[in-house]
Amino acid sequence: MLVIKGIITSTLSSIISTTSFNSITSSRYHLSHINPTIHCLFVYSRRRMSTTTIKTENGDDKCNASSSSSSSNINSKWRTISIPRNELNLPVSLKCGQSFRWKEQITTSENKNENERVWVGVVGSSVLKLKQGDDTLFYQFLPNSLPVDKEREVINNYFQLHIPLPPLYELWSTPANKKGGSLNETFALVAEKMPGVRMLKLDPLETVFSFICSSNNNIGRIVKMVDFLCRQYGTKIATVDGEEYFSFPTLSQMHKIKETELQKAGFGYRSRYIVESVKQLHQLNEECTDPNGWLNSLSLDSVSREFASKELQKLTGVGRKVADCISALCLNKHGSIPVDTHIWQLAQRHMKTLKGKSLTNQLYEDIGNFFRSTFGDKASWAHTVLFAAELPALWKKEALKEAKLEIKEETEDNEVEENETKSDKGKGKKRGKVIEERVETKVIEKRKIKKEQTETDIKVVETVSISKRRRKSS
Repeated sequence: MLVIKGIITSTLSSIISTTSFNSITSSRYHLSHINPTIHCLFVYSRRRMSTTTIKTENGDDKCNASSSSSSSNINSKWRTISIPRNELNLPVSLKCGQSFRWKEQITTSENKNENERVWVGVVGSSVLKLKQGDDTLFYQFLPNSLPVDKEREVINNYFQLHIPLPPLYELWSTPANKKGGSLNETFALVAEKMPGVRMLKLDPLETVFSFICSSNNNIGRIVKMVDFLCRQYGTKIATVDGEEYFSFPTLSQMHKIKETELQKAGFGYRSRYIVESVKQLHQLNEECTDPNGWLNSLSLDSVSREFASKELQKLTGVGRKVADCISALCLNKHGSIPVDTHIWQLAQRHMKTLKGKSLTNQLYEDIGNFFRSTFGDKASWAHTVLFAAELPALWKKEALKEAKLEIKEETEDNEVEENETKSDKGKGKKRGKVIEERVETKVIEKRKIKKEQTETDIKVVETVSISKRRRKSS
């Protein structure tokens, strides 16, 4: 039996080690595959068992048993994709204002030696868990695993993994013309700090109403509004680890929405936008000859970016900026450039003609043309990276998360040290104060992100190092 276990472990290690990002782009679905027979044998030879309690929409409890190899300490319920961080920056891609369905958890890893960040969200009719290692993306589909090919297709489409990112980063960092040179230089500086930011491919209906909610709003409030729509009008998928998850409502489900209900929930003037847009979409679908609906018809290659934008603006609450967000995220219009206050300020630093002016329709178009001439046919991808770099809240939040992880681990180490000798007993409170000071220092330093002005007035976001904890001298 020991020999069999050794053969199984060796075989699995060989399979996993041969999986690379290059194999992703060369296969039909772009993800790795583990033979199910070997997987079952591996489960039989497991060294540890762990379970996740899942309550499906019919109320039944289900426990998914899974295992991990001693060499990787990875629970086998997590399937993996070998992908470097310069191809996918998970935290920034999920939290930079593209999708509003993702929640972050800080959990203890299986070996309990370190903390890890896990993102939980809804994609289609499944709850998807994600976490990222140095060169590996781990994922779970809940409440039930999908067929392997289907899981490959869903993740590949969502992150658009068929598009290699490093060559695009290199292209965007190289001046294509004299006018766009300074913006390319800015991108090069941002790229060093923020590699692997991808554009997501989102559901059109969900994207329309998510960005109607985004009008004069912040990401935190948009998340709450979208969550309200899902919980009140969508279909429950499952309860995972005590948290309920719902699909985004279909258009027919959204017909139940009453403006007064949204007003009470804090949607404000957006309440009318949502109710009227539901009616308009229903009418447009009836008039559309495309069997997949009016929104889908706008995603066709034969439909221009300009036409799609104008059509979307037929919906109440959809202006030019929101139309461009929808076009870029779900209608395959990668030349769409949404111009909000962040991009307007960025453009002013690089386009001398904008100084002292207010944003007009013509200047909006000029900024879009400037981005398209600088970054090419996937300008909206480069725009997403630069937009994320303009969000100070994102940088502060990421800094705080990393600080919490380090501090939590250090606290656990301190507890062990304090039990080793009696002389350490009086140091606990002091260490606690130092830890709190580190958190505060980290946040304050991150709020004061230094802006180094170069000849082209480029913003440079500097990394902030955390000084090591000082021990009390005896």
